[in-house]
Amino acid sequence: MPNITTIAMGERIPKVIHQTYYTKTNLPVPLQENINRIRLLNPGWEHRLYDDADIEGIILQHYGQDMLDIYHLIDPAYGAARADLFRYLLIYAQGGVYLDMKSTTTRPLDEVLWPDDHYILSKWDGNKYYGWGLHPELAGIERGEFQQWHVIAAAGHPFLHAVLEQVVRNILHYKAATIGVGFKGVIRTTGPLAYTFAIEAIRPLHPYRQVEIEHDLGVIYSIYDSSSADRNKNHRQISKKHYTELDIPLIKYNPQQAA
Repeated sequence: MPNITTIAMGERIPKVIHQTYYTKTNLPVPLQENINRIRLLNPGWEHRLYDDADIEGIILQHYGQDMLDIYHLIDPAYGAARADLFRYLLIYAQGGVYLDMKSTTTRPLDEVLWPDDHYILSKWDGNKYYGWGLHPELAGIERGEFQQWHVIAAAGHPFLHAVLEQVVRNILHYKAATIGVGFKGVIRTTGPLAYTFAIEAIRPLHPYRQVEIEHDLGVIYSIYDSSSADRNKNHRQISKKHYTELDIPLIKYNPQQAA
């Protein structure tokens, strides 16, 4: 397992908004319009959009070939899992506000983020998203998972160091027979289960602010209708094939999996 170098925590959250998509050309109109709105609402912030080539370059720059090799162990069909790992690596190294491509801001970030914020945590609103995030594995954690469609943090925050250690360990020792594929494989290996377990174990030890992200900060999960079963109306339409529909192993064969 590669050593994840400890980075000194920054004094504040940098004014940079990060989003990723597999291409930066010919974006679906709703996504391009969303980027335009985010930029207009946050004129004092830099917006960065990363495609697949950008992602690999950033991982190589900040973490080296060993980490890039681990990233490549994730089957490219699981773009969501690759995006999970990248967001943790990116925000740990650079800090800022990471938002899923389908997510948006409705209030200026300058108005809702505090100068002394170092990390933002949030859970699902049980009224609007009934039952979301309440996985059996998290039965002992009140309100279930911490959301990770947004990662808002100062660079070097210990929460993300812990998350990276957990996720890399999960990737290197992944076994489809026990961890699963598709939805279960992703949430357990790189997604909200791994994220929540890592943070909850050290949560009282480091600075953070827990909020109701949509109500308190105006940061919205999706510009699409997340409840619709119609693929043309919900956010699944922006994926090549949504990870919940996959039945192949999440991780390519790795000798350490046999250990």
